[in-house]
Amino acid sequence: METIQSLLKMGEERLHASSREQSPRLHSELLLMAATGLDRTSLYLQLSNPVPIPVTTRFWNHIQRRVSGEPIQYITGKTAFYGYDFSVGKGVFIPRFDSEVIVERSIALLGENAGERIPITILDLCSGCGALGLTIAAEVPGSVVTLSENNPLAIDFARLNTNRMGLEQRVTFYEKDVLKPFPEDWDGKFDLIVANPPYIPLAEVEELALEVQGFEPGVALTDGGDGLSFYRVWAESVPMLLTKPGKFITEIGDGAAKDVKTILARSFTEIGVIQDISGKDRALLCRRVV
Repeated sequence: METIQSLLKMGEERLHASSREQSPRLHSELLLMAATGLDRTSLYLQLSNPVPIPVTTRFWNHIQRRVSGEPIQYITGKTAFYGYDFSVGKGVFIPRFDSEVIVERSIALLGENAGERIPITILDLCSGCGALGLTIAAEVPGSVVTLSENNPLAIDFARLNTNRMGLEQRVTFYEKDVLKPFPEDWDGKFDLIVANPPYIPLAEVEELALEVQGFEPGVALTDGGDGLSFYRVWAESVPMLLTKPGKFITEIGDGAAKDVKTILARSFTEIGVIQDISGKDRALLCRRVV
């Protein structure tokens, strides 16, 4: 019977041999944690402990899935975002670290107007598992959030994450196609709207890593065209949803800042670029024309 230590080593070697894995030791740890139900500290405190055969089998199944290119987030069922664990699964977009700058800027903006309006109303478009909206809600007391998403599976995960974070009383779910007209009672309702739409041009999808193009839902990655479809529609519809001092922050694709700014300039003013930690233009901050 194998021990935790021997499985960690063999898992690391198997992942390293696949040539696809850049963090074989870390991922061996994460996959064994998922198989055993232990956290990292407990794992290392029990290195010499034997591992039951069913758990060993489950671990090797995890390893094989990872070797095949499946995102580790789908295998473990969770991903880290802004210090929170979010449940994710196949068919749901995996939030990226780069998107955390939207949360950071949102918190700063809402802090500037603290006390001016309670509750602070937030809309998260293309919300997926809820990473943007729920994180902002958790970090900004007095805020209420509407998560708008067209994928029913993603809505299910967003509900699960909402419950795990204890935000049930402050979150509303709306399953809809965000390219179609919004409800009339949303006019002038939101102090802040955040969004991470599908913005990868269809022609570039084949250039994505296997674990992205082969496993994550295509509708969450691309609009099926030039990657600008959502911005064109939102340039007309989103401004109507904002309060007078309301703001809109949307993620953008690499090299798309100029094109998206041109589209949104029809309806917004003071459009600023937000860069991520690597210095890339990651999002646009737009203020409603008053």
